[in-house]
Amino acid sequence: GQQEEGVITATGVLINANTRAVALRDLDAQGYIRVAALAPNPDPKDLAKLELRLQARKDYKQEYSFTNLLLFIEDLKREFGYSDDDVARALGTLADPKAAKKQVQQSTRVLAMIRGLQARSGQTIKITFFDDATIALTELDERYEKLRRTNPAGAEEMREARFAAILAGGDYRDIRKLTPES
Repeated sequence: GQQEEGVITATGVLINANTRAVALRDLDAQGYIRVAALAPNPDPKDLAKLELRLQARKDYKQEYSFTNLLLFIEDLKREFGYSDDDVARALGTLADPKAAKKQVQQSTRVLAMIRGLQARSGQTIKITFFDDATIALTELDERYEKLRRTNPAGAEEMREARFAAILAGGDYRDIRKLTPES
């Protein structure tokens, strides 16, 4: 989805968003991009400065960390009463609504796992510790959810082994090898 509006002159000249417009033409000739329209007859010098600012600016915005995103999802649900579907739409990160909802549900479960580990440590583990364990935690959740239906005891064993590996700073490629059979 489109993250930022483009800017267009009153006569239809795009100041930025040209790449988005070309991509849209390829994907959906009847589609549209959001734009902010400038007032008629802008000063050409001001247009050049605007284009330079929009095209050449550095983006200093820091990406949301893994745990910040988990906490944000929790806040949307708890503080504002968002459903999983509402959160999925608000985040707008996936085109497939079902996949987006599943991602929100997984995020909720992963945060619960993290909070459980923090509680077991007497709150000595900071939530930011888990920012480097994104892949390990999401793979753990996926494997656990599949396994718990057919082998609940094995699912718990596997989860505990992976928790220990995550806390020890293990690499996700090694952690994924920890299965009930191993």
